[in-house]
Amino acid sequence: MPQKTFLKQDIYQYRSIGEAINQSFTILRSHGFSLIGAMLKVSGVLAGAYFIFGYLSQQELMGNLESPNFGGGLSSFFTLTQLLNVLLSLLFSFLAQMAVYAWIRAAQEQEEAPQLNQVWKYIGSRIPTLLGVGLALIVVYGLLVALFVSMGAAAAILVFVLLIPFLYVFVRLGLFFPALILEDNRLSALRRSWNLVKEEWFSTFGFFIVLGIISYVLMIVVSIPFLVAAGAIAYFQLGESQGFESIFLSDAYFMANNISGVLTVFLNALLAGVGSSVWFGSLVDKKESVHIKKQIAEAAEEHNQTEQEGEY
Repeated sequence: MPQKTFLKQDIYQYRSIGEAINQSFTILRSHGFSLIGAMLKVSGVLAGAYFIFGYLSQQELMGNLESPNFGGGLSSFFTLTQLLNVLLSLLFSFLAQMAVYAWIRAAQEQEEAPQLNQVWKYIGSRIPTLLGVGLALIVVYGLLVALFVSMGAAAAILVFVLLIPFLYVFVRLGLFFPALILEDNRLSALRRSWNLVKEEWFSTFGFFIVLGIISYVLMIVVSIPFLVAAGAIAYFQLGESQGFESIFLSDAYFMANNISGVLTVFLNALLAGVGSSVWFGSLVDKKESVHIKKQIAEAAEEHNQTEQEGEY
């Protein structure tokens, strides 16, 4: 008999952009709570740290703006607290998305909902590769920033010249993370993504644009209730005499902004993880005919079992 899996939807089946988006939301409807649980277990500590440092960085920024010695400039936005907040945001988003890939892989290999140790197994074994790739990206980013700073006004021309090749490479390597977690790849996941997106660059770019728009709209929808509630609380606390602009400088608004920030990062990681997994599986099937091979193998297995039962 074909192996039963907890993930009812087969991601390794070629789909158009619209079908892939629909399949992503089908997976979310069926397994959303289990996915969210795995993400919370894996990245919950970082989410809490991001929330705390987000609030502290806002307080620090407001303190700098209200200080009589404030001289302005970008230095006020690049303090240690601000930088730690940005770093925690990236780590939180990154680890949450890795949890999605790991959960999907584990859910394809067993009949029960994946447990934390099963999810973490696929993340932990890839940490050296992730650190290596991350370090390389930091070096490249640092070199580019140094180049832009040294060029001054000419940096705008350099950005224009590098925009298209950067976008091309970014899309070609856009499936690196699902290739790293969903398959037994390490650094070869870079080559895997590069080859899968070959001749599928425009469709892959279109898929991520559509997914990004949907994610952006949903993040706005999630944020609005918190910000409106915070604005109302601040308005009644401060009173009309404080002025409308004071609402956006209140603790209530800062707190709501941090809560919505954590939720939107979490939501974006969830959608990006599921969506890119589905698109990865779609391209794998298109180029390697995984789905039809699986159907043939399952049909042959059922046929052999029927013949064996008939012998008795």
